[in-house]
Amino acid sequence: MFLRTRAGRNTASVLTTLLLLGGMGAATAGTSHAGSQAVYCNVYGGVNGGGQGVMKGTYNLKNGPSASCPNQRSVSTNTTFYFWCGGYNDAGNLWLYGRVAGGSSASDYGWMSADNFKSWPTGWSYC
Repeated sequence: MFLRTRAGRNTASVLTTLLLLGGMGAATAGTSHAGSQAVYCNVYGGVNGGGQGVMKGTYNLKNGPSASCPNQRSVSTNTTFYFWCGGYNDAGNLWLYGRVAGGSSASDYGWMSADNFKSWPTGWSYC
């Protein structure tokens, strides 16, 4: 599975849950490999968790929870990002799914690494 709990255990049927909830649409896992770890891109979160954070620099919003996933768009310093949900990828990094403040197009929704925020994200739940 692509997202893990903090302890490293797989989250319970993340893709199945997303499909049942409907959310932003069906979750599909396109894979590529970086070493022995699978990278899952084209993944959509489904539950609006209500958290938010402010970007500490300009970073790319991704279409999956990995730096190697394709970019959705660039997000500028001091821009607010609203978290819907998140989780830890196979590399152990926290990624959050949500949208860029003021945006409503498909490119405004995606994944952002927790390392890109001015303070550690709170107010999110697991996807």
